[in-house]
Amino acid sequence: MARRGLLNDAERRELFEIPRHEAGLIRHYTLSANDIEVAIGRYGAVNRLGFGVQLCLLRHPGFGLRVDEKVPEELLAYIAYQLGVSPRSFDRYGRRSQTRQDHGRQIASLLGLRAFVRDDVTRIIEAAGAAAWSTDKGLPIVTAVVDALRADRIILPSPDTIERTGLAGRARARKLAAALLASALDERQRSRIDALLVNDPALRSSPLSWLRDMPESPSTGNLNDLLDRLAYVRDIGLDPSIADLVHEYRFRQFVREGSVAPAFLLSDYAQNRRRATLAAVMLDLETRIADAAISMFDKLVGSLFTRARRGQERRYQATTRDVGQLMRLFGRTIDALTAARDSDDDPVALVDEAVGWHRLLAARPQVEALAELTGEDMLVAAAGKYATLRRFAPAFLAAFTFKASAGGKTLIKAVELLRDLNRRNRRQVPDDAPMPFRGRRWRQLVREGGTIDRRLYETAVLATLRDGLRAGDVWVDGTRNYRRFDAYLLPKQQAAAAAADLPVDIRLVDDEPVDVIADRAHFADLIVLPVDGWFACGLISQAESRLSEVLLRGAGPILAIGENYRRSEEVVIGLDGSLAASNAFKSYVRMGLWARARLHFVHAVEDHWPDREAAISSMMDDALAYAHRFGRRAVAHVMAGSTLDAMNRIIQETGATAAVLGSNRRRLFADRRLTATTKKLIRDNGMSVLIVG
Repeated sequence: MARRGLLNDAERRELFEIPRHEAGLIRHYTLSANDIEVAIGRYGAVNRLGFGVQLCLLRHPGFGLRVDEKVPEELLAYIAYQLGVSPRSFDRYGRRSQTRQDHGRQIASLLGLRAFVRDDVTRIIEAAGAAAWSTDKGLPIVTAVVDALRADRIILPSPDTIERTGLAGRARARKLAAALLASALDERQRSRIDALLVNDPALRSSPLSWLRDMPESPSTGNLNDLLDRLAYVRDIGLDPSIADLVHEYRFRQFVREGSVAPAFLLSDYAQNRRRATLAAVMLDLETRIADAAISMFDKLVGSLFTRARRGQERRYQATTRDVGQLMRLFGRTIDALTAARDSDDDPVALVDEAVGWHRLLAARPQVEALAELTGEDMLVAAAGKYATLRRFAPAFLAAFTFKASAGGKTLIKAVELLRDLNRRNRRQVPDDAPMPFRGRRWRQLVREGGTIDRRLYETAVLATLRDGLRAGDVWVDGTRNYRRFDAYLLPKQQAAAAAADLPVDIRLVDDEPVDVIADRAHFADLIVLPVDGWFACGLISQAESRLSEVLLRGAGPILAIGENYRRSEEVVIGLDGSLAASNAFKSYVRMGLWARARLHFVHAVEDHWPDREAAISSMMDDALAYAHRFGRRAVAHVMAGSTLDAMNRIIQETGATAAVLGSNRRRLFADRRLTATTKKLIRDNGMSVLIVG
């Protein structure tokens, strides 16, 4: 069976294959003036081209020109073009192997390189192990090996040698991680860990299989089973901090392996690897079982109130016929009383004659029962299942330590009181028991008889605890889904590192994000500000302050305009940062002649605009960007002498060269190609436009 490599075919091509596309050739194989001078110093076009090819291949990929290697025609053509020779001359290069070897030694000496030797293997394996400490993927490991070789100025060995050293480094990283975790266990913990793979007659399986087989259906028995498993794992006594001895990825890798590998396969592992894997699995299981137990507690307590509500609804439906009879009886009674009042007769006698006094007395218990049913609180109905609650509540409260912020201290005290009553086997709740209930109704219910009703009190406390866990007001250390909220946040140092890895420009200064707009404004030739939104929100004064204080620090000229340009023109900002721009500038904006306004104001840094045609092209791109941002009709109206048809025609012929910031964060005309003229103007003159949306 063939040995599995560290890289796949695509990764090998990415790292070791000679690029054929134009960008790769330019990046890796562009010769400097000194390189060309050295290569031209060779005798004949054949040696010049061969020397140049060897020079380039020693730089990238780094192997040099190997025996019988076929050099891509694209590379030969590119190097030959730089040296002024024919690429076909390479066919005659290397017929004399001594010439090729002499050139290789000369180039290695010129670049300060040396050949790879056996003594370098240890150093390279260490580099691979350092890279494999945080990953098992082949590409970053091999990349680290290649970088280490290049840093030591070593000519790369064969790709197979590099992959084998990467595999050795990864194996070393795995062994080191396993040894660190295993060494953190004491003798008792090792014996308990080893016993996880031994069949237990009482469990009818190994403890590991029993722990993995967590029940999911919410029931009192299943919750107690989860609590038993949690107690078993905690009894091993593993310190969660041992996970910090290795990289997070490496620890999660132990967890993944141990979560799926059967007991007999784990038994075949090396001792350190087996113990490290089982220790990682136990730490992970402790968290997962705790989460599952709290989640099941949530469902069970919620089901008490759900069943109470459904039972009340069923009782409502069952009394529909009785309610109808009582309403008819009540209606006849009202009719009799009305007739007695109209005729000045004895109302009692008339009610007795029309309805029957005995019927009213017989209906009295039904009326009281219906009144009690409609006024029944869900807490009372849920407390009817108090026996079910007691099957799991004492063990659940004893298994966890609940914490809360200052607003939840009363709830924590109530939970501690219940835990103490359960421990001492007391039924009577003291009169000064904390009342963590938000509604006044529950406080009245639990004291309705003059003393605190234990059934109602415990049910109410557990329901309040459930709501606190769901809302995040109450948390449990050692869980993943019920942690304190700020535990989900990254520490400041990790946040800074994570921000640096993002594809967008997010930098932190004094723990605050850098104002990207202000940062980009320093590099823009023109800043265009759509201010319609500020007018609509009544924030023009804030906008003026922000523009003056933030955007104008070292920035170029700013053109503030929008769909309603007649109002926007009043906040046009001059080059000096003042809101009162010159009358000429205002008149240009009012007329919509953006290009003329652009040309009559000099560059803030260079004191002149690079080129009139480039400036006009840049301003037209601004207009096109606004056509995409605000709508073509509005921009055509602003631009004097333009029509909607002209705007549509221009958009089809060219694109916008604007970078966009703001709420939309869209690249304008990213799917459209710029015309060759516009590209040349931008490239030659370095025009840049910043549109703040």
